[in-house]
Amino acid sequence: SKAALDKAIWAYQQIKDKESEAKCLIYRAEIERLLGNLDSALLAYKKAQEIAKEITEYWVVAAALRGIGDISFSYGKSDEAKKYYNQALSLFEKINESIGQSSTLRKMGELENKLDNYSKARECSERALAIAK
Repeated sequence: SKAALDKAIWAYQQIKDKESEAKCLIYRAEIERLLGNLDSALLAYKKAQEIAKEITEYWVVAAALRGIGDISFSYGKSDEAKKYYNQALSLFEKINESIGQSSTLRKMGELENKLDNYSKARECSERALAIAK
């Protein structure tokens, strides 16, 4: 729940555990995004990204970029969403994080489908599936 995550974020701030704080911010952002609170989600993603860059926690940076891409997609900003998805995918590939790669490619496929770029959507979906296997 949001309240539990807020308590965890506060606790991690108190003990200066930036990695755990950033990861909890990602989870908090995901909840906000799923509830339709896009502005709150965006703030949490950006805060997580800022912390993660400071401590070079690439998984959190990539997850934040993917989340910002999701928000951009929700706002109809396709070019911006593509930019963030591509940055996230590059980082997930750099750290060899297959779940992140696959989920980012799936989201890229959804975006391409919405833009009627069906061959590109299929390519993204097939790459996501191949990685997930």
